[in-house]
Amino acid sequence: MNKYLGEFQIEDLFEIKDVGTTMPVLCRLDNGMDVVAKYMRNPFGSRVLINEFIGSLIADMFKINIPVYGIGILTEEVIANTNYNEDIDSGNAGPCFFTVYHGSTVPASKHLIQKISVEEIERLVLFDHIIANYDRHRGNLLMNASEDSELIVIDHSHVFGRGSELSSMRIREELAEDVILSSAILHANRESYQRLFRCKGYDDHLLLKQAEDFQKLYSESELCRSMESIPEVWTQNAKGDILNDIVELISKRMSLIDDICEMIIDERRKL
Repeated sequence: MNKYLGEFQIEDLFEIKDVGTTMPVLCRLDNGMDVVAKYMRNPFGSRVLINEFIGSLIADMFKINIPVYGIGILTEEVIANTNYNEDIDSGNAGPCFFTVYHGSTVPASKHLIQKISVEEIERLVLFDHIIANYDRHRGNLLMNASEDSELIVIDHSHVFGRGSELSSMRIREELAEDVILSSAILHANRESYQRLFRCKGYDDHLLLKQAEDFQKLYSESELCRSMESIPEVWTQNAKGDILNDIVELISKRMSLIDDICEMIIDERRKL
């Protein structure tokens, strides 16, 4: 977990970010770092926190360029000392998921995409298929506008399948081989992928190289150990053993990674 910072106290809340559906909050940790946090009982519940944390673990394992991340403890006292009582209150206190705040980043434009490598694009597309991400869009692909930059990949709130329910049934729907090898993710993320492909192209050999790298990097036991840092309160209202189900989902998709690559190679030409 090279980019996992650990657990910190949140000392100040600054601004509710009116972006996306999870209404994250800009805040400051007790180490002085400014971060964007997603909190308990947000509009999509604990599913968002679990998905963000495990999605970041897997991205980190596969060397996807993500912001540093961790868990921030938000207390009722800190909430009471802010002016956001209509948007966030004592019911939102508890462990949050945070990523470091990058104030200079912007959504990846066609001009900025020219600065990234085709290898980064292939890695991203394959990563989305491993985590069953049907929600890759321009707003969660960032770049630094002031300098040459890698693609910064954020926001994994809605991965490990579709739907908003935190349940084993929803996750296990993504275990079916016909679902894994379908082009549904390519089509769901079509707008973002088309923009990347049209600006930089794609390379089937590089895609297969990413698959080889993922196979070398993936460790189910390491993923399970890292998931021990997930706060228990995040899973209290889950239906079923969702953490084990997510691990099974990832391992099943990894076992079919060569077939996933064949599907991507065949189907992306039709986008």
